[in-house]
Amino acid sequence: MILEEGIRAVLLADAGVSALIGTRVFPRKAPQTPVLPLITMARVATGRGHDMEGHDGLPKAQIQLSCWAVTPLEASTVATAVKARLEGREWETWGSVVEESSLCVGEVDLDDPDTGRVGVGLDFAIQYQEI
Repeated sequence: MILEEGIRAVLLADAGVSALIGTRVFPRKAPQTPVLPLITMARVATGRGHDMEGHDGLPKAQIQLSCWAVTPLEASTVATAVKARLEGREWETWGSVVEESSLCVGEVDLDDPDTGRVGVGLDFAIQYQEI
């Protein structure tokens, strides 16, 4: 399982998050006519460490989770639930991915004038073990 699948599974298994979004977590972009609120997820970057023997097997990914809704308050409510589930966690198994740390390192308001959606973008730095 890749990291993004593990994150999706963890979010959907959380009662607080799933009560708000159902199963609406999508890779990179939302469907053309979505039901709101929802979350889109994109990998912004992945850093990989090395030692004298090669790759250390502990990549650190930057994942942006964008919480989209009709109103800013609704988007903020979803973002708060996501942060409560993911931030500060250590040594959890997310599917077949072993997550070592997960920190919210940035937050930004989002507007999509073409669709009228508003959102909150959360940037997470997640270190995990590649299996």
